[in-house]
This record gives sequence, structure tokens and C-alpha cells, in this order.
Amino acid sequence: MKWFQRKPEKQISPQEPLATSQTPTKSEELYLLLLRPSISKIFENPSDKIPINADSIMTSFGMYSSQGMPKHALERIPILCVTENGSVGYTTPMRLDLFLCLHQLAKSATPPIDFPLGLFENRDVLVITKGLYYVRLFHNAVNAAMQNFKDGADEFLASKIIYSSTTIDEGAMTNLRRLEATAKHLLTPEPSTPPKLPPNIIDGWQHDFLEPLFTRVKEKIQ
Repeated sequence: MKWFQRKPEKQISPQEPLATSQTPTKSEELYLLLLRPSISKIFENPSDKIPINADSIMTSFGMYSSQGMPKHALERIPILCVTENGSVGYTTPMRLDLFLCLHQLAKSATPPIDFPLGLFENRDVLVITKGLYYVRLFHNAVNAAMQNFKDGADEFLASKIIYSSTTIDEGAMTNLRRLEATAKHLLTPEPSTPPKLPPNIIDGWQHDFLEPLFTRVKEKIQ
């Protein structure tokens, strides 16, 4: 798959400014994604593989060729999450970002992990998002770029992945499973306002698991 190869930054043409300084941040709060309930959704294959009308795409992980990439990859998937303050809800990263994130984790592991299901055999993943960013589509042909810009089809917002890692720690995996179960329970039926983890359990998770996790992430991304 051609699009699986990251493109060097120099391949961006002068007519296609990145404007990274304008990247929006909806919130400074960090979100822990609970991916296991959505793993089949992330890796599902569409029956009708309509190609993306672009030559390359800027993701959370850099610039990639979009040659041969289906539009399906651009879908924003609602993913269960827990925030720094203990709120439970959903955030919407792009399917391609999630795919690239998990692929990089599998490839960089020692030894490499079978992808994708091997990530969830005797281990789990920790993925953190922060705010939103513009996913941008680029064209080599100026006319196509101008038309896409006119149609408003050259960019859209998605949750930005800022950190990911794998874990084999039994305590961490137990906490993740309990968080998943609790979040699902709190969100069924769908509440009118984002619920928070119950007071009788939030202290244990918030201070013993979530706060240390988010603190480590902040230290790593500084």
C-alpha cells in the first residue's frame, strides 16, 4: 500500500501552505481513549472503496501519500474516553490516525507485535488525545487544489493523537477494563450532560491511575 509510506516534508509544494500555527485546540484537557470496544470499527473494511480525491494528507503523524487510500480512512470514529477531570464521553479521532498509531506501536515493539490483533493479546494500548487539529488534503495539480479549496473539501477537524504506548502491566490493564465497563454503564442510556466517574471509585482511579498517567504524558510531550 503506497499510502502507508510517510512522505518527507519537502514534498509539500509552495502552493500548499500548512498553516500549523492556526491549528485549533478546543481544550487543554487530555483524553484517555478506551480503544478496545471500538477495535473492530477501526479495522473494518468498506465494501465500496471510493478513493480519496487528493494526492497526500497531513495527519497527526505527518504527511502521507493518499494514492490508493479509501475515503473510509477519513471517517471520524466516536471513541470512548475518560478525561483528566474524570468525565466520561466520546471523542472523534480520524480512522487513519488510529490505524497509523496502532501500526506504529506494533512495528516499534520488541519483538514486533502481530498487527492488528496482537496489540490486544496479553497487553493493551494507552492512547491520549488533546484538542482538535485540521486534517489537510493536498493536490499536486494547482487546479484541483483550488477546486477543493472552493468546495471546502480540503480540510476538516479531528481529535489530535499526541501520545501512545503499549502496556503489559496487569494493574494498568485491570484499570483500563474497569474504566471501559464503568464508562459504558454511565453512558447507557445516553445522558444529556457528560457524566463523571462515581465519587466512590474516582479517588482510586483518578489519583492512582489517571493522574500519574496524564502527568507522565505531559512530561514526555514537553
